[in-house]
Amino acid sequence: MKVIVTGANGFLGSWVCRILQRDHNIIGLMRSGANENNLFGIQGIQEKRIEELDFNKVVAETSPDVVILCDWWGVGNKFRNDLRQFTNVQRIRDRITSLKHVPTVIGIGSQAELGSEQNIAREVEIDSPTTKYGQAKVEARKVLESELDSNVRLIWGRVFSTYGPLDSESWFIPGTIRKLLNNESVALTKGEQEWSFLHSYDLGLALKAIIENQNVEGIVNIGNPNTQSIYEVAQFIGNALKRRELLKFGQIPYREDQVMRLSPQTFKLNRIGWSPKIELETGISHLINWMSEENPVKLKTIDGYTIDLSLPSYFEKNNL
Repeated sequence: MKVIVTGANGFLGSWVCRILQRDHNIIGLMRSGANENNLFGIQGIQEKRIEELDFNKVVAETSPDVVILCDWWGVGNKFRNDLRQFTNVQRIRDRITSLKHVPTVIGIGSQAELGSEQNIAREVEIDSPTTKYGQAKVEARKVLESELDSNVRLIWGRVFSTYGPLDSESWFIPGTIRKLLNNESVALTKGEQEWSFLHSYDLGLALKAIIENQNVEGIVNIGNPNTQSIYEVAQFIGNALKRRELLKFGQIPYREDQVMRLSPQTFKLNRIGWSPKIELETGISHLINWMSEENPVKLKTIDGYTIDLSLPSYFEKNNL
């Protein structure tokens, strides 16, 4: 299939391109002047730099089978209550003209739509966002649901915490690794939160399964149904790097709307044969090797396969 991926140079977008390019014709859209380092090593992808005003024209001229909307302003924690989050909603609204003519449209949602949900997160869960980021994600989904024609297959991929090479070091797992590699202390909460962590390789496989199975539609949870506590994950990283004493639990207070437990049900993906292939300990060990620039950097799946992802090196990602 011919697949347009917006925000192709971002963490999630680049992994979607990296996995899908093996079997599909990928057109990666990015802003003029965007850093394309995350796309190094991907063979056969057609990169296209465009201004937002040209989006509808490009989609109309390309006639894709699928558009995956991976671009989003303000994914970092410091922007979670920034009113500019709603510029993302307007951008999606402005794209409806061309998206109405695309057979399959996939939006990328977030666990933030559910707020501080304490229970199992189902795919029919009621929206309860506590941040502007979560509110904007909900509004963006509703725009697509209300404005796209009924003949367009709409999937809203509600993504839970992902990690892996190419991710921003402002997030918990890569940030902890980088600080320990630099012999810096890591300020943490008590670590009692039980979260879902999904490797970015599994995210890419989930999107592949979705576009190749026409019966999937609506809200689809993309996450690891197995949770582990922040304390357990941080201890694993500390032990792996032999710097556990640098982990400072309890130095950061919990947020007022702190998510303490969130485990996604993934029924729609399970029904089409998807389940996570990368165990958390394996994925973290692989990420440590990549960030340490130890070679060869290959990823092992739970069923014994070794994958060479042709990733850019950590140095290439950050310095070229």
